[in-house]
Amino acid sequence: MSSIFDDEEEEHSHQSLIERQSSVGGGSDKGEDNTPTNPSNGSGAASDGASRSIYRTKLYMALVLTVLATVIAILTHRYASSLDKSKFEQQFQDDAQEIIKISQNNAFKAFSTLEDFSRTITSLGNFKAGNESFPLLTIPDFEIRAKYFQEMTGSSWMTFIPLVDEETRSAYENYTLENQGWVQKVYEASSNLTINMPHPVPGSIWRFLPNNDPETSEVAPFVIAPDLYNMPPPGESLHPYYPLWQTYPAYEAVGIPMSTWVGFNLISLPDYVVPISSTTQNRHPIMEAMLFESIFTVTPEGQVPTPESIVFQPIFERNNDPTADIVGFLMVYLPWDAFFQNILSDSGYNLIVEVENTCDQTASFLLEGSKVTTLPRAVEAEQPGNETESSSADDQDESSSDEEHDDHHENVPYIDGRYVVKSEFAEFTRCSGNYCDSACDFQIHIFPHQNMEGVFQSSTPVFLTIAVVVLFAFTSVVLFLYDYLIQRRNGKVIDTAKKNNAIVARLFPSQVHDRLMNQAEMGGASAARKRTSGSVMAVIPSGARFKLHSFLTTSSSNGPSDDRPGHPQGDSLADFFPECTVMFGDIKGFTAWSSVRDPVQVFTLLETIYGAFDKLCKKRKILKVESVKDSYLAVCGVPTPREDHAVALCRFASDCNDQMNRLVQYLEKMLGPDTSALSMRFGVHSGAVTAGVLRGVQKARFQLFGDTVNTAARMESTGEARRVHASEATAQLLRQRGKGHWLAPRESAVEAKGKGRLQTYWVTPKATDASSTASGRTSDASSWGFDQHLHSSTSTSAKSRLNGKLQRIVEWNTELLLRLLKQVVARRNATTFPGKGSGPARGIKRLPGANVIDEMTEAVRLPRYKASKAPVNANAIELPLEVEQQLEDYVATVASMYHANHFHCYEHASHVTMSVSKMMSRIVAPEIETAVSEDMEANEYEAKLHDHTYGLTSDPITQFAIVLSALIHDVDHPGVPNATLVKEGTEEAVKYKNKSVAEQHSVDLAWDLLMSDKYKKLCGCIYKTQAELERLRQWVVTAVMSTDIVDKDLKKLRNARWDRAFSDETTTRATSTLDRNIKATIVVEHIIQASDVSHTMQHWHVYLKWNERLFQEMYQAYKEGRSDTDPSTFWYQGELGFFDYYIIPLAKKLKECGVFGVSSDEYLDYALANRREWEARGQDVVKRYVHTHADADADETTTPNRRASLDGTEDDGVEC
Repeated sequence: MSSIFDDEEEEHSHQSLIERQSSVGGGSDKGEDNTPTNPSNGSGAASDGASRSIYRTKLYMALVLTVLATVIAILTHRYASSLDKSKFEQQFQDDAQEIIKISQNNAFKAFSTLEDFSRTITSLGNFKAGNESFPLLTIPDFEIRAKYFQEMTGSSWMTFIPLVDEETRSAYENYTLENQGWVQKVYEASSNLTINMPHPVPGSIWRFLPNNDPETSEVAPFVIAPDLYNMPPPGESLHPYYPLWQTYPAYEAVGIPMSTWVGFNLISLPDYVVPISSTTQNRHPIMEAMLFESIFTVTPEGQVPTPESIVFQPIFERNNDPTADIVGFLMVYLPWDAFFQNILSDSGYNLIVEVENTCDQTASFLLEGSKVTTLPRAVEAEQPGNETESSSADDQDESSSDEEHDDHHENVPYIDGRYVVKSEFAEFTRCSGNYCDSACDFQIHIFPHQNMEGVFQSSTPVFLTIAVVVLFAFTSVVLFLYDYLIQRRNGKVIDTAKKNNAIVARLFPSQVHDRLMNQAEMGGASAARKRTSGSVMAVIPSGARFKLHSFLTTSSSNGPSDDRPGHPQGDSLADFFPECTVMFGDIKGFTAWSSVRDPVQVFTLLETIYGAFDKLCKKRKILKVESVKDSYLAVCGVPTPREDHAVALCRFASDCNDQMNRLVQYLEKMLGPDTSALSMRFGVHSGAVTAGVLRGVQKARFQLFGDTVNTAARMESTGEARRVHASEATAQLLRQRGKGHWLAPRESAVEAKGKGRLQTYWVTPKATDASSTASGRTSDASSWGFDQHLHSSTSTSAKSRLNGKLQRIVEWNTELLLRLLKQVVARRNATTFPGKGSGPARGIKRLPGANVIDEMTEAVRLPRYKASKAPVNANAIELPLEVEQQLEDYVATVASMYHANHFHCYEHASHVTMSVSKMMSRIVAPEIETAVSEDMEANEYEAKLHDHTYGLTSDPITQFAIVLSALIHDVDHPGVPNATLVKEGTEEAVKYKNKSVAEQHSVDLAWDLLMSDKYKKLCGCIYKTQAELERLRQWVVTAVMSTDIVDKDLKKLRNARWDRAFSDETTTRATSTLDRNIKATIVVEHIIQASDVSHTMQHWHVYLKWNERLFQEMYQAYKEGRSDTDPSTFWYQGELGFFDYYIIPLAKKLKECGVFGVSSDEYLDYALANRREWEARGQDVVKRYVHTHADADADETTTPNRRASLDGTEDDGVEC
């Protein structure tokens, strides 16, 4: 706008000057009289017209700006409001889908757990001693099993109902009298302490008798008569009978204690006939109608009763037999609020979940974060079987139906019908057939609560609208003020020009006037050029700071070219920066973590994390100085000064902390267990630094020097994991910038080396002050270069029942086996098996009565390397999706088969698997590695490597089998040694003849699972021929059995094999195929044995972790009476002996094998170091073990018999 005004004014002024000049020149042409005439007479009208035109233009521009400001303000308000609305809608959709997903999973888990319980009962019925069978069955430890089921599913009541016919009735009634000891245990285990002590069970099958007294029948339709426990005459009897048997928890219904209810014939109540019949017909549990009141559950006074559904789980005579007869039921009351527990986080808003079914029932629940509250119903829904009058659907029009629907929601504080997400619920429980009257199809409707939209209604639209209006108003004022100042200047210029022109016109003739004007014009242009040149030079920075800026922006430098001291190339690139903030970051637990991984995994972690930090540096305009080992150094305010350097760097540190916590969760799937436990400490300090380019002969580096850097390092070293630790100087700068609410003072002063006691602070940037931070955070793993494999996006039923950490470990194990499986496929055409056995796989045949240990051989035969067929690239292999899914499901199922032992658990099996993978990757032939020439072909090199590593490097099936063996070697381990199992005379000990009981049992379980039809596609990918199948089986047996280091016969076999393979006589004679196979078998056994105790040959912290868990497991066995000796009495000396007589000799044998290169030195060095450390500190460590575990609470939540895979939460304790 100002440019338009300037052009018009200047044009007007120029026109006036021309008119004046013309007037003067005209006078001189008429005569010698040079007296000037009045120049304003001919230009007055034109000047007035130009002024009016300029005024109108300004008025139009002001009007346009006002309209434009109004329109943009309205659009801004609408756009900002739409953003709030879209955030609300997106969050609601995300929360609704999360509720649907998790509630469906909870329902599936509840019914799966119920099915597992019924299968357990079937197994118990099939293996009872004597001639007893269903229905004469008492479930051992019923109160423990039922309580566990209650904790897993949230059920309120459970009872076991055997199926009794007329023939077995008498025997059953006698059986209940003789086996009522479980009643006392249930009363003791029940949390309801108001229940009286149990009465004797009736000892008969009974039902209620109708009350025939006309005076009291309306009040009490049924009576408890003296013959209450006698069935009616045979003509009126109901059979088969469904008597209540074992029940949990203890209760008192309609005045009758629980023990008296034993034997009540449930089917004598008409309301239960149809549910039992529908379950019998469908042979799976049916979700029945909701019960809002029940005689078996009591709602506390003042609370809204939680609706429940009765579920009958059939119990079959045999497992895995679709034609098996039903021999009983588990009747369970499942409360509906349990399906929606612990889904949402406490985010300040609520959601409404409405459950509707085809039985005209509705229930509403309020989700307040993780809390679920049942909402009161405005209109009571009819219960199935109630004789209440209801109007016909044909007599109600659409409007009345809508009104009733609205009336139903009068107590539900949802927003309106615009926002609702609907989904079918538990479709796998639906009924089909003739007996489905009481069964209902359920649907859940999810609404946002009234407070949810308010949470997302921010004041941002109003502020933005005000900001737009203020911005336009300010801009308009500035423009008009600028125009006013320009007019004043132009007016002065015009007045001066008029005076000067008049003077020159009067003093000089026209020719002289023209020359003077031309000279002045030329002089002005020259001066302008000089001013322009000067201004350009003025803005060019100079000095050391400009050199620093150039160096950092171009990322190039030259080292000194002169060898003489004090003569670098050019001036030093350094400067002093009085105000900046420095950050140090360090990965906590990195040293111990890296000791169990190969170098590639270590660098993958560092490159991923620090690469993410570098992206944040670029976004936040922070300077990364360097990263050394696992430390990260960054600075803000260098080389470009910033007033907000403390605020910017604290936000950057918080971003790095959040990014670290997210990335390690993803990296655990790639780098194995305990990766998610890594965290970072951050230290921040503000002050002056000396910064410059430190040039060397090879390369130059940008460095910081000064006390500020040292103090920042002290802040990091005295900080805590996952927190930003700041000094008083940084805190003071944050307060000055209005960020004092970010600070939380430490409880006590910090003792920093070289600094004394310092008052420091924890820094937590608030979300409202760091809105831009959110945009800089990325949760998508693909943005950091992760390979999100297809199978990881699918969730198998076995995997879905694991907790979060176990799921990540399962994914890592799956990826490891998947890579090996691709190598199997890629190398299959490059190997051949000598002799017979190249036909299609027919299965493994075992002699009658033979066990796993009987399959042990002197050596496993490996295939010859077929150099004529070079292997293809394994990364190019694409396996069928079904194979990948089956592999993941198998690994997850194996994980679920591990018990929650402290040491022999799935987490330890994964630790062993990681060690096996690391050792397999380090199998090399040093003499070949040093002799490799550039012209050696790939086939020639691989053939030599095949010979020097005894064929292990060229047979992926062997590698796959070794890793698989490590994963399954402790499946279903009971948490006690084999000697205890033999002493206790367990079923497994008898089966395996007291030899390697746990190891043989693990092989049988895992192998039978793999060979099942469920994994047919997977097996078809692992092996194609009988030879490959037999080799896989031999390696699995050999590897798992090698973990039994106590069995004398196995130890004797291994010693003989070692003497034959690595004796002096063997090294001097030519190596035969048998000798090579024996050496390969020895190497594999030592890999498994070393990996099984790999924690003793790793970092001291890793050793202590697993050593303590083993102590805890053995101490628990001692407390349970399964071990006679307290481990604390021998643990210190026992570990020293274990190092001296097993670990250190084993580490030396790894070196003698000759295939592990320098890695064997690493294992031996760690073993010797840990032995020395244990000798010095072991007694104190054992005392700490005793203090920690000997006084543990008896109500410890983890028990050896509970499956870890069924725990849906992540625990900070034993996570296996």
